[in-house]
Formats: sequence, C-alpha cells, structure tokens
Amino acid sequence: MQTYLLVSVRDEFLQKHLDHLVETYEILPFNIHSISPNPSIGIADVRKLIALTKLKPLGGGERLIVIKKAELATLEAANALLKLLEEPPNKTHIVLTTSNIHLLLETIVSRCIVIRGPTRKENEVTPTFAKEFSSLLTASPGKRVAYSQEKINSRGEALEFIEMLISALSTHLSSPKGMLPLGKRETAQSIKRAESARLYLARNINFKATMDVFLMGLPKISISSFS
Repeated sequence: MQTYLLVSVRDEFLQKHLDHLVETYEILPFNIHSISPNPSIGIADVRKLIALTKLKPLGGGERLIVIKKAELATLEAANALLKLLEEPPNKTHIVLTTSNIHLLLETIVSRCIVIRGPTRKENEVTPTFAKEFSSLLTASPGKRVAYSQEKINSRGEALEFIEMLISALSTHLSSPKGMLPLGKRETAQSIKRAESARLYLARNINFKATMDVFLMGLPKISISSFS
C-alpha cells in the first residue's frame, strides 16, 4: 500500500489530490478516516489509527487514512506514526498533509511519496513584515524576547515567521536597494542563523527557547540607521 505526503498551503490543492486517490483506489466513504490536530495530534490519536488498521475495511476493498497537518503531531505521536509507516497495513493507503515539510521528521518524509503544491502564500513578504522586522533590529534584548513571547505562540507560527524572514532576507540580499537596514554580510549571516533556527524547530526543539535565542542573536542597529 502507498503512503503519500501532500505539501501545500492551499486547501483546494490538498482536497483535489485526496479526491483523486479516493477515485483511483475506489475507496468507499465509510472506509475513509481522518484526524486533525486539536490543538495537536497526540499519541492516543495515532494509537486509534493503528488499532483501526488491524481490522478489515468494511465491505472489502481498501481503506484511506488521512492525517491532516501532520507537522502538529507531538514527538511521541510522530514516532508512533513512523512505526506505522515502516510496516504499512494491508489494504490501507495513508495520506499526510502539511504546509511545511521542514516540520516533519526526515524519517517520516523518506517513507512517503511527496506531492508538492503551492507552499508559500501570495505576497508573503510584505512591507509591513519588513518594517516590523526592522524595528526588531533596533529593539533591546528585553523587547525582542517580549515580541517573541507575545507574537509567536506555537511551533507553526515560529516556522511561519522564520520562513517569511528567510524570504525577506534573501530578497534583500539580491536587491540593489534592499528592503532592510542590513549590510550584505549581516544579511548573509542572518540567513544562516534563520536556517539553523528552522532546523531546530523541525527537530521539535522548544520553539520558545529557539525563537528567543534566535532573536537575541540578530544584529543590533541604531535607530538612525533604521531611519
């Protein structure tokens, strides 16, 4: 049986491919099972799926299991899911969906057929975001931590911030005028730090600690440079 990973921020893309799989494998409606984070996917959710796979699909045929926003699985749940993927149940197709493949364990991704769709929101890097980040560069360490504590309340939000920042920094690095009050060298160093933070977040390191350390380590510029 096949295991798929659908990667996209677009719900219509995800639904289109789910409908295609249902049609391709002629899966009956009562043999389609899905779980969604509430607010995360826990070990109990995965254990229920494992128990389900030990039963034959109703009416024969095949079964489809959909795990939505798989990046929000706890580490314990992700490890249990990995064991399920290592030995795919008979007559069962498994589909994981995510908006950010970097949030999943590499071992999970390696066991899936990856189907990619749009992974960035249109106009993601806005002047508003650039201005907000520029203000952070002039802020004191205390204000940077306060920003992290107030604005970033989940691992998903942390990854979204990092992804937007990498895009903004990359655009600034390649632009003649730039959009941020940073030199080329500082920008390149900031991109490297952001990529390291993204890796820590993908490995389920505490997102609050990761973001606090990341923001504290960014360059400090003067208000005059910003203006």
